[in-house]
Amino acid sequence: MATADNKPKRPLSIRALLEILVLLVTAGYAIYSMHSLNQANIENTQKVEQLIVSLNERVDQFIASDDEVYNRYIKNLRKSLDSLNEDERKLVMSVYDVRQKTGE
Repeated sequence: MATADNKPKRPLSIRALLEILVLLVTAGYAIYSMHSLNQANIENTQKVEQLIVSLNERVDQFIASDDEVYNRYIKNLRKSLDSLNEDERKLVMSVYDVRQKTGE
């Protein structure tokens, strides 16, 4: 069969087919590796998030159980809020309000 340039169309050689196959296998392996690593990162992130939540709950319990620590915590919290500018304070308070409404 002739092409538009009147050159005969050659079938792909075995070497060309092997090169295409190697390219496809390599691309497939790269995609699979990236997917596996992403899944592992997601799992690790979830574990770290659970650990942080657990630690926050323990700290909250500790603060609530000791009046002296609780008073010091409130005092430091007020100092921190006082050191913020108006926009930063509004942002912090809006996050606090959202957490109060959602029960976190």
